[in-house]
Parts: sequence; C-alpha cells; structure tokens
Amino acid sequence: MGVLIFLFTKKKINLDLKNKKTQTSMYYIVITTICSSLIAHYFYFKTLSKATHIILVVLITYIVPLIIITLLSNYFLKEKINTGMLIGLLLCIVGVSIFICYSNN
Repeated sequence: MGVLIFLFTKKKINLDLKNKKTQTSMYYIVITTICSSLIAHYFYFKTLSKATHIILVVLITYIVPLIIITLLSNYFLKEKINTGMLIGLLLCIVGVSIFICYSNN
C-alpha cells in the first residue's frame, strides 16, 4: 500500500484508471499481493506451530526484513549506508547469532 501512495504522490506517474489495460494490471497487483500475504501468513503460523523455540522464529522474522531492505535500498536506490546503520546491522546479526547459539542448549 505504501508503494501505491508513493507512486501517486510523485507527479511523474500518471495512472489512468479508465484504461482497460491499467485496470487489469491493478487487478493482478492486488490479487498477487493478497495471495502472497496469505501464503506468507500460512507458513509463518505453520512454522510457529512446529517450532520448539518460538522466540527464535519471531526474532528472525522481524530482523531479516530489516537487513534485506537496508541492503536492497543501498543497491537499487543508491542510498548510502552510514556508520549508524552499519553498526545497527552488525548488532542485529551478532545478537541473533548469539541468541541462536545459546538457545540450542
């Protein structure tokens, strides 16, 4: 949803919703978003039901997108990774690694 708001606020993109091709494209985008969300939630809850250490699943689920988005924004949007971001990423990775190592006991 945030991407659509971003696209509409930019003046460069003009979306003609009366165009049949645009309507079909928007329909596919909405259906794909709903289906992928349902599949992701299904596997998330399935993992939670089978995991012995539920806190690991939750921790990794919340940390991995943070790391991936930071790296992809650097690659695609050419955003600079500053020292604070780098320290934060390293702390996340080290923290999760320590938590995984000590939770196996």
